[in-house]
Amino acid sequence: MRLKHGYRNISRSCKQFLMGDKLLEQVVILTLKDHFFRPMHYASPIENSFYLGRALADLTDRHYALFANNQHPMQLDIYESYNKMLRVNADEGHVQRAANTDARI
Repeated sequence: MRLKHGYRNISRSCKQFLMGDKLLEQVVILTLKDHFFRPMHYASPIENSFYLGRALADLTDRHYALFANNQHPMQLDIYESYNKMLRVNADEGHVQRAANTDARI
């Protein structure tokens, strides 16, 4: 239950910094889900470990503290990548090259 609550807290704290950008919200939520459900795809029998639930819940609490302060490395990387994509898409040179490519095709 602590893991699910931690996921909900992290997703809420992420959304508060995205200023309603629906595309970026989807990117963040899908990335977050991928990280949260990664242990479910492991081939080794990690579910037999008695301490795994507590360890993951404690780790989630620490990650939430970083997300709530907008300082988590994953957040910062997503922001940087998204801003780079927006800069490239708004660049007149890039738009002109894309239009030339479309015209040639």
